Amino acid sequence: MNNRANLLPAFFLFFFWSAAFGQEAAKCFGDREVSFASKARDISIAGTLSVPNGKGPFPTVLMITGNGPHTRDQIISNSPMFKMIGDHFARRGFVVLRTDARGYGKSSGPNDWEKYTTADRVEDNQAALAFLGQQKEVDKKRIILFGHSEGALIAAAIAAKDNVALSILLAPSTLKGDEVVARQLEGNLLRRGADPKNAEAVRKAFIEFARFAVAGGSEGEEFDRLALNFLEAHGVAKEKLDLKLARGLIGGYLTAPWYKYFFAYDPAKDLSAMRSPAIAIFAGEDTNVPLPLHKPRLEKTIWNGKGSMYSIFVIPDQDHFFLEFEGKRQEKHTPGKMQVAEELFSTLDVELERRGLGRSVCDENTKH
Repeated sequence: MNNRANLLPAFFLFFFWSAAFGQEAAKCFGDREVSFASKARDISIAGTLSVPNGKGPFPTVLMITGNGPHTRDQIISNSPMFKMIGDHFARRGFVVLRTDARGYGKSSGPNDWEKYTTADRVEDNQAALAFLGQQKEVDKKRIILFGHSEGALIAAAIAAKDNVALSILLAPSTLKGDEVVARQLEGNLLRRGADPKNAEAVRKAFIEFARFAVAGGSEGEEFDRLALNFLEAHGVAKEKLDLKLARGLIGGYLTAPWYKYFFAYDPAKDLSAMRSPAIAIFAGEDTNVPLPLHKPRLEKTIWNGKGSMYSIFVIPDQDHFFLEFEGKRQEKHTPGKMQVAEELFSTLDVELERRGLGRSVCDENTKH
């Protein structure tokens, strides 16, 4: 989730679908441009509403992107991850709303995602939920939230306050935000061959700094101490510590609202307070939300004893984005040719049908 630590994906150009696919999809559903006001003053959210052909009202999916400068298609490796998933839902008889994050695409607001907090995005998506409730094609009793990464946390926060039919949480983080970012930094260092002791020291030094930032810390002697500790934790000798470099490594976090909010945010409160059924789907090779850290907390601590209302799935050999090309995950990606893993689609289809929420309105031979 952390852009500064190179943990967010690169955001590339739009991937153009073949004419043949577009023609086949058009037989099943139609798209229209929509916009609505957020709960926040002077913010307008734009998106695409996909509506199946036929007689409604239809079950409906609100798709919520992860953090960062995402448009409604959440383009990863030059491939429109959210458009592919949204079209899959629409071909199976769901109304689908995909939106641009505030400040990006056709949504209004300053073009800087670090100025917005997760709570701001909750407001935007609560407004999206209210918008869907006003559409005649939407079955108000069968609205599903589908969130990826930070979007999964936003879905949980909404479901803790509003009644929805189901929440689908794709790669949800379950640890407190400062721990998430610190462990991502540690994991990145380990994958690059760093000494495990240094990687652990970096994690601990970053958590100390993050708590300083959350408490309202600013530049000064204490900040300089923490910055030098963070640099030294990487294995830099004391005599070679550079204060300017140390400040530059972590100084930006002090003034970024998204990080200061996220560092203090523990998703357990919302995840445990959800008022509706939920599905959590993890990836077996996810380095942003590592399975051994996040799945156990969800199943043994947060959702423990809550029964069949909640389901947890693991899709092996997939990373944070569930994208592949010719069976190869994103680290061996081919930009513009990535496809959503069929295992994700089949998991969703089976579980939605089991819960009485899935039906196809397209030819059974329609391919993704």
